[in-house]
Formats: sequence, structure tokens, C-alpha cells
Amino acid sequence: MKKLIVNQTVFQKGEVKICVPLCGGDIEECLEECNCLEKEIDVVEWRMDYLRGSSVNDWLTALKAIRNHCASYTLLATWRRMEEGGRQPMKAETYESLNRAVIQSGMTDMIDVELFAGEEIVSSLVREAHVHGVKVVMSHHTIHATPTKEEMMIRLMAMERMGGDLVKLAVMPQCVQDVWDLLSASSAYSEREDSCPLISMAMGQLGVVSRVSGVISGSVMSFGALKQTSAPGQLPWRVLKEILEKL
Repeated sequence: MKKLIVNQTVFQKGEVKICVPLCGGDIEECLEECNCLEKEIDVVEWRMDYLRGSSVNDWLTALKAIRNHCASYTLLATWRRMEEGGRQPMKAETYESLNRAVIQSGMTDMIDVELFAGEEIVSSLVREAHVHGVKVVMSHHTIHATPTKEEMMIRLMAMERMGGDLVKLAVMPQCVQDVWDLLSASSAYSEREDSCPLISMAMGQLGVVSRVSGVISGSVMSFGALKQTSAPGQLPWRVLKEILEKL
């Protein structure tokens, strides 16, 4: 696995960074969450799909306020589409224009781009991000099932080919075997010397073990709740940190 440095955060195999989501419905709620941040946190993810807005400018205004409050943290901006577990619908062209505006703003270190948001949109956003020095977390979330190990590897390789700087895979296990399959696919991918840094997890209660086993599976970042969870199975970030340190 290749090493990647974003801002002052180093992503490399054998180390698991802690990321907390900001899930406020308005700017005030987001800033209240920012006030709860502590130095042990590595990355802050702003879940843009939680914010109630009517135009791209609404999200840019919120981003500026958040960036000012999170100046010392690596910031990841994410709009999660409803198809992959997001909170509100957005047309494809608006998804592209919002992410493009966030990239061009210079106020985020990383941007989440979904593999299945549309090939032209994905390619365009990746090019724009790299022109502006923003790293791309290429992601895919299967929110109702777990693909086969072979299919998970295919998707990880596709995210790499599409230009992801980090690749993220999240699945919803229906049985214990699904969790092992996710861990196995993650380990196999991360063992490649030229693979991108990997973020992987099985969601829900069955998948909690995957959130604390990154040293084994090769996942370089785990998400822990700050004030509220952004996905099923997230542990409070302090609990996550404690378990990771003990392991």
C-alpha cells in the first residue's frame, strides 16, 4: 500500500486514523459540533447532505464557517447520495456542481466522490480535485447487502483506476461470513504494494469488529461518532480510540 500525506495526516498501512462526522442540520449545529473536537481526532468529515440548504451558496457559506473552526484538522467534505445512505435527494447535475464548487473553494483537504455517481461526473470531479490539490476519497456503499469478495475487489480496483487517492468500501453484512469476506477482500487489496490507502468497514452491529481491526485488514481510517452517528454501527470516537490503542 502506498503512503499518502494529506495536510499533516499520514495515511499508511498499520496505522488507523480517527475520523468524526459533522452532521448538523444548519450552521449553528455544525459549529456546536466543531466545539466538541479534540486534538486526538485526525480527520473531520463534513456530511454536507445533513445540512438543510437550497443553493450551492448555502453549503459554501457553511463550509467557510466550518473550515474556520477546523483549521487544525484535515477536512473531508462529503455529499452522500441517498442511493448510498445519504439524507436527502440531489440531482446529478447539482451533485456535480456542488462538489466542484467545494473543490474550487480551497477550503477542504479531501472530497468524497462516489464511484457510481456517473462515469463522466466522477472523471470530471477527479480532474478538478487534482488540479486544485484536493485529494479524492473514491467511495462505494452497499447499504442493504454485502457483495462477494470478488465483486468487492473489482470495485476497489475500479476506484483506483478512476483516480481515487484513497478508496473507501462500506457494506451491510447479513451474517458473520459477510464480515469476514469484507475483511478478507480489504486485506487482499491492501497487501498490494501499489494499492491506494484503503478505508473499509462492515456497517451495523454485526460489522463493529471491522471498525477496530484496521491494522489487520489494512484499513487506514475508522469513523467514530462525535455527537451523532452518520452510519449504523459507529462507535463513539473515544470508545473507538480506546479500543484501537489497546489492540
